[in-house]
Amino acid sequence: MGKPPDLKRITKEDFPGESQELIGQLAFPLNSHMEQVRNLFNKGIDFDNLNRELITLTFQTNNKAQPINKLSFKTKTKIKGLVIISGSITSSNNTYIQTTPFISFSQTDSIVSILNISGLANETKYELLLETIS
Repeated sequence: MGKPPDLKRITKEDFPGESQELIGQLAFPLNSHMEQVRNLFNKGIDFDNLNRELITLTFQTNNKAQPINKLSFKTKTKIKGLVIISGSITSSNNTYIQTTPFISFSQTDSIVSILNISGLANETKYELLLETIS
């Protein structure tokens, strides 16, 4: 997808005489709004503009490869999904995550509870960086 097209500003001179006074009053706020929207679509949207959060989970697994403690976090909105952006094993410098972890969760009001994380090793310390998708 390319750049947004050049902005055609609204000017009162582009309209018939009887409409120019009204167009003159509307032109400034409309032109300002169009410019803001165009700037957003011209590489102006960043993570802060999106309805998402970054969450770090640090935990250890038991001998059944499940987190020892219940994992939960607070969020501002109703989320639709969680994406693992990165992960590391913090209990060993020479060991790496071998499979893609998958997270199951539930949400009650602002609390998101992790129900299960698949793909983990037994008795290992992890740090996962999650992105919430609302």
